[in-house]
Amino acid sequence: TYLREGAIHQPVGWHRNAERRARGMFPVASLSTQLEPWERQLALVEILLLSGGTPHANFKDLAHAWGREKGFHQVLASSVCERRGEVERKRRSDAGKVLSPEERESFRQKNEKGQVE
Repeated sequence: TYLREGAIHQPVGWHRNAERRARGMFPVASLSTQLEPWERQLALVEILLLSGGTPHANFKDLAHAWGREKGFHQVLASSVCERRGEVERKRRSDAGKVLSPEERESFRQKNEKGQVE
């Protein structure tokens, strides 16, 4: 009923912003902003609770509460399972690599070309 009431009376993403406020954080500027690791973990726990025999489980209401598209529970659960429980974002394979001046210039050009398109 908590999620149902929110779906009826609250704007999209209300639960995500309420959880952020409860932790002293600002609401997200855009609901399309990636979930932080603690948000993923919390959403996953809520998915598990709804999956565990709740007779009136409604994942559509959960998606509304988190400001996500319908079916996000399946995407989130499968991504966490694929990563064997890891909720952090993948680290880039080239993170921390020192680039030569030529590589740096090549990277800049590729980045600028991508932003123009």
